[in-house]
Amino acid sequence: MKRSRRSELWNHFTVLDEEFAKCGLCGKKLSYKTSTTNLKKHIERSHVMVNFATNSSRSVDPVLPEPGEASLAVELPEEGTTASSTQGEAVPSTSQHQTAITEYVPKKMGLIQKKKVDSKLMGLFTKDYQPFSIVNDSGFRSFVHALNPAYEIPSRRTVTNVMLPAAYAEANEKVQQKLQGIKTICLTTDCWTSASNESYMAVTGHFIHEQFRLQSVLLECSHFSGAHTSSNLSTALIKITDKFSLGGKILMVVTDNAPNIKNAISTILKWKHFGCYAHTLNLVV
Repeated sequence: MKRSRRSELWNHFTVLDEEFAKCGLCGKKLSYKTSTTNLKKHIERSHVMVNFATNSSRSVDPVLPEPGEASLAVELPEEGTTASSTQGEAVPSTSQHQTAITEYVPKKMGLIQKKKVDSKLMGLFTKDYQPFSIVNDSGFRSFVHALNPAYEIPSRRTVTNVMLPAAYAEANEKVQQKLQGIKTICLTTDCWTSASNESYMAVTGHFIHEQFRLQSVLLECSHFSGAHTSSNLSTALIKITDKFSLGGKILMVVTDNAPNIKNAISTILKWKHFGCYAHTLNLVV
């Protein structure tokens, strides 16, 4: 009595003999003498769009085609028997080439690897400014699952309440480390109102590193409540600079030529002010 076993992996290969098989996608000759891991890795690396998960719960045997048979789903000899090669020589049973199905089952992702992928996910929001709702999009979830079925995409609530604050704390720590040991720093700042009528203020710092490299860091970009008066602007600037221990290190502050910010810097804070050249030129034109 004969038995037949099929694996989607073998649908992409033509068995040449008891040791070698040819890829049906690129024609490359590969060895499967000890196991089919070599074949599986070839598909994963060279043909990434191919899905070959097996549905069988048993191990899968590579099989030799019978003379004149074109299909890859060929029959196997019974347990303990041997098959004949094209030269009529006896060959060992193919049971030695069995591959455990666990090789095709995604392993559970470790904590370190998950944190690494989570960090890359945060790059969608912090670098590409993608909306948090993308984690709920079916197309995006299917794409991530195809890349790594073991990765569980965090919910939008987790991204907002857990991952984003953690990413901010990490970025803030890096900025604090960069600013350690500097003697002077120049600031640029500006305020604006969004389309939804919400005010924001941003402050950037620029300094020469001890290795004489120009460094620029974003110190703050946050919602600005209250009127844009000189008093309110100076209070916000003091709060930001104190946060990074920059008191007494402000060499110059570059802003536009609005009277409120000029008064806040020159009159209230007693810092040296320099009007933005591009803004001045724009006013002239």
